[in-house]
Amino acid sequence: MVQLLASRLATPFRSEDFRTDMSRTDIHNQYIKKLSELTKLQDSCLRAVRHQHYILGNFKETLTNAYRNANSCYEKEHIEKIRHEMTDAKAKLRQMESELPVQNNGFYLSLILGSEFWY
Repeated sequence: MVQLLASRLATPFRSEDFRTDMSRTDIHNQYIKKLSELTKLQDSCLRAVRHQHYILGNFKETLTNAYRNANSCYEKEHIEKIRHEMTDAKAKLRQMESELPVQNNGFYLSLILGSEFWY
């Protein structure tokens, strides 16, 4: 053990090794910064998707009331067309949501994976 320590102390200091280690530290810091930015963007996108789900839910209620109060066949057809477009919008929102990281894995999966599981 003493010989190992002595051999390491006897090794001359090389500035290239130090620069390499520092560049790795810089790369790690950049990684952490980019990861933080990505997480913020994902959270922002998730909030926007949830808000759109809320708006579509409110709009669906309004359409239901409008359909009940529709007087002509033309109005009912127009409302059905809007409902079909809403179905397409919901499918797009579900696709966007599926591309975002899962927020809640559930108790058992969190227990197995641990709380520091990265997606």
